[in-house]
Amino acid sequence: MASLLCTGCGSQLTLPADPTAVLATCQFCGVKTLLSEDLVHLREESFEEKRELEAEKQERVEHVKEEIAEKEIEAREKKSTTLGLALVLGASMAIFAAVTVVELVKNAHQKPVPHPTHAPHPQPASRGH
Repeated sequence: MASLLCTGCGSQLTLPADPTAVLATCQFCGVKTLLSEDLVHLREESFEEKRELEAEKQERVEHVKEEIAEKEIEAREKKSTTLGLALVLGASMAIFAAVTVVELVKNAHQKPVPHPTHAPHPQPASRGH
């Protein structure tokens, strides 16, 4: 590709930062030079490709953000479920312990119930040996 030269003084021009620009201003003499049609189209295509890549990149970023948000919700739900189960289990154990203590205290204060005694079994008569 040929160099882009100023039509006023012949010095080399720098392409404008704006990809849609059709004129380049000489930094030495200030003359504005019309960019060739091919160069303008090439810059527009390049700019359009960059814009499409940026849009795709932004879509991927949004998709990743959505996935992260879903994972955070799942983690919170799992944490809530685990916490709920822990509370139910803890409450059940506390109730069981309280009932056990109450029964032990009741049994400790009751009078002992006499157990029937068993008569000793008669011993067979010994034979005089």
